[in-house]
Amino acid sequence: MPVKGEKPGGGAFELIDFDGERPLYRATCNANAAISSGANLLWAAPYGVTGDGGTVGVWDASSARTTHQEFAGRVTTKDGSGATYDHSSHVVGTVCAAGVNAAAKGMAPAVRVDSYDWNNDSGEMTARGAALPGEAGMLNISSHSYGINVGWVYTQTPVYTWYGAGTTAAGYEDHFGQYNTYARDIDVLAYSLPYYLIFWAAGNDRSDNPATGNAVALSPGGASVSYDPALHPPGDRTYKGGYDTVSYDGLGKNVLTVGALTDAVSGGLRSPGSALMTSFSSWGPTDDGRIKPDVVANGYYLRSTSYAGDTAYSTMSGTSMATPSAAGSAQLLVHVFHTLFTNQVMRASTLKALMIHTADDLGRTGPDYEYGWGLINVQAAADLLAAYRANAGTRHVVEDRVTATRMQVDVAFTWDGTSPIKATLCWTDPAGTATSEHDNRMRRLVNNLDLRVIGPDAVVHQPWVMPFVGDWSLESCAYAATVGSNTTDNVEQVQIPLPPAPGVYYALITVNGTLSRAQTYSLCVSGSDPIQPP
Repeated sequence: MPVKGEKPGGGAFELIDFDGERPLYRATCNANAAISSGANLLWAAPYGVTGDGGTVGVWDASSARTTHQEFAGRVTTKDGSGATYDHSSHVVGTVCAAGVNAAAKGMAPAVRVDSYDWNNDSGEMTARGAALPGEAGMLNISSHSYGINVGWVYTQTPVYTWYGAGTTAAGYEDHFGQYNTYARDIDVLAYSLPYYLIFWAAGNDRSDNPATGNAVALSPGGASVSYDPALHPPGDRTYKGGYDTVSYDGLGKNVLTVGALTDAVSGGLRSPGSALMTSFSSWGPTDDGRIKPDVVANGYYLRSTSYAGDTAYSTMSGTSMATPSAAGSAQLLVHVFHTLFTNQVMRASTLKALMIHTADDLGRTGPDYEYGWGLINVQAAADLLAAYRANAGTRHVVEDRVTATRMQVDVAFTWDGTSPIKATLCWTDPAGTATSEHDNRMRRLVNNLDLRVIGPDAVVHQPWVMPFVGDWSLESCAYAATVGSNTTDNVEQVQIPLPPAPGVYYALITVNGTLSRAQTYSLCVSGSDPIQPP
């Protein structure tokens, strides 16, 4: 079996571990992205943020090419790894390229990047993630455009290799959707570092589908056979219609998992309706029905920096490109917050809530397992922060906590009389219990917080819930979200498109069950008036 090498068509892979006899290979997930996310609108007045003064961590197959003309000394190799793979330089450029070549300008064109290879990533992340606000030398954001080989993997010769369980037509990939030790451990890490948000690629597995007659290997390094769908495991898109194709770290509750769209651009301007779902981006749900991916960003034919030379560029597609698009755009929000609220830092749960709260809903109304909560829109997020800074009474952003003796919190706000009301709750949840079982439906949520919005007419408005939870049928993966009691996700959102009455509304946060220790949460609210509620 190969230990390390280049992926066909670009990127890299490396043997990192064994799961029994199964080898575990880490592999990459291969200027319109800035328009799609709204990042370009934050570079100029009245925002004027470019990431200057901040640092983003990027872990990938190798370090980036630090001498590239787009980096101007802002990219530092931190773990001694050399620039070996084009993928790594492309990802870093998507975060921070200065725009010497305007078509390749990064999301945060003045930010610094600390560049690592993926060996010992969890240890390095633990050492660098921010546990406290304003920790010197620590990171608030990192980007990870890689995962573990699962299901069918394009290997060119043979065309595909099977990494799943079983080699007959009844074969399946048990790690799709599974809250295994990798998902648990990334949650442990994130929970210990509450000011550090991890951006992880959803993966590109929906495009891994052998055609009849393709030469395939039924195990890594195995002999080639002619693929027959009547005899061999179904393609990753065929098995569950493309659903349930996110795996490993991307299934963590506390990471922000990013899927990939085409350009959300029309006539040079941001146009969410123009974006299309890519053919490769992996879809949820998790085995317990949680919403994954969390958000989507542009990841289709992005032009960025290349390892080939200091003035070289290349074009790539993948959730590998969408993830640094989202991470670099989010770093601008860290910069905005730091500017508006002098030297203050958002919790990871606040930044995650903010990006989900202001995302443009695509696909079915409400969240779904394809687009998650929607296309990131950092201009809308920055506007929400600015409005809160101008009028604290809007309660647009709240950080608070519930405890064993404080099981309910009311956040009062006055409706502005015209806008829809939206409230989004997010918390960094303790890690759940890992499993190695296929399609285990046990809930992975530990602290079950509930969000409701109660109007002056005493009507209780409930959050989105996914019909798949409790139904567990393949058909229900595609059903539109409904409302009810969400006992699955550590993100909840209530929307009131047409508020029924003027006056004071209450966002009610309660604990469903028990707490062994205090749970901090973040709440974002839209549609509130500057008038201070009683």
